Amino acid sequence: MLVKERLWMPLMINLEKKEMIIYDLGKHFYTNKIKDKQVGAYAVAMPYIAQKKFGMKNDTEKSPFRISIINCIPQVDKIEDSGVFMLKTIECLAMSITTHGNLKNESIGDLRKKMAVDIFAELQND
Repeated sequence: MLVKERLWMPLMINLEKKEMIIYDLGKHFYTNKIKDKQVGAYAVAMPYIAQKKFGMKNDTEKSPFRISIINCIPQVDKIEDSGVFMLKTIECLAMSITTHGNLKNESIGDLRKKMAVDIFAELQND
């Protein structure tokens, strides 16, 4: 999710629990109210999207998805580094890694360079 066209944050949608989870890695940049407002329209639309696109059969339940904000993850110091933090957080979540101890602001420059090289190499193969 992109907040105010500046801060990238992971957003997980749990269809079974009817919940949208914001992994807030920039809690000191914007208030929870701003983040809730940013994702609120999606929370209202998700029951309809889930029914239409994912084959969920619950026609009677159209209440908005619940929004949860998790902010016990490493925090980004500079807003321009939020994209790298977001990608690495998603990668950790995908691999069921719950501790993010190695994700530190000091290593973001190296991570950004590695990702740039990986993307460049990937594009060369097409």
